[in-house]
This record gives sequence, C-alpha cells and structure tokens, in this order.
Amino acid sequence: MKIYLHYKDIEYRIEKEGEISEWLINVAKAEGNKIGEIDYILVDDQTIRIINKEFLNHDGFTDVIAFNNTKGKKLYGEIYISIDSVKRNANEYSEGNLNFELMRVLVHGLLHIVGYDDKAFEQKRNMRKLEDKYLNLYLKR
Repeated sequence: MKIYLHYKDIEYRIEKEGEISEWLINVAKAEGNKIGEIDYILVDDQTIRIINKEFLNHDGFTDVIAFNNTKGKKLYGEIYISIDSVKRNANEYSEGNLNFELMRVLVHGLLHIVGYDDKAFEQKRNMRKLEDKYLNLYLKR
C-alpha cells in the first residue's frame, strides 16, 4: 500500500509528502478501495503534451492524465501531472494558491483511478463535488 511521488525535469517539490500520501490513502478508503501502488509523476507541459498525444491521440496540454491498472478493489496506476498547467489553473481558479490547486489535481487523478470519469457535464459536476469533499477533509485536519 504505497503512493510514490516522482519529479521529472522540474524544480517544484510537494511539501508534506507524507501527509499528502496519507490523505490520498484515506480518500481511497472512503471510496471503498485500498491503494496497491499509485505513482504520481510531476512533469512539465511539454512532457504531458507528448504523453497526451502518444497515448490518448490528443495534441494539447492538460493538467492530469491517469493510467488505471487497478485490480479489483486494490488501486494501481500512474498519474501524470503538469505542474505548468496546475500553476496556470491556480491563477485562474484558486486565487493563485498553487498548493491548493495541486491537491485538487492529485485527488482528481486518484478519482479517475477509482473509476470516475469526467467526459460528460454531469460526471464533471460529480467529480468536482467529490474533489471539494476530500479537499475539505484534508483542510479540516
């Protein structure tokens, strides 16, 4: 039961990695799952664009891409996060609070691994409610 945080060619580092990992493990439990092994890989925009194009046939930037390898109720996967996109989103949606926006994207990626999708409007709205719920859980600690 482990969450790994990796940094590929970026200077940014997550503060309080242990606390964040514990929080994500608790999110998985609240969703009725256990973490098997989840790798979070923080990258730049160029890297996420290459991944997006190569694996999803989308030529563009995004903040998060999740590859789900889950087996039953044990969660396995890789979640790629563009720190560049998260910074832009923080300025647009989170009043410049990079850490808050990054936590939103971390939990968003995990929710994809749990099995949630966000292609349709109603799915997006549901995921946003779950993100808010779990962010509040963390912030109340």
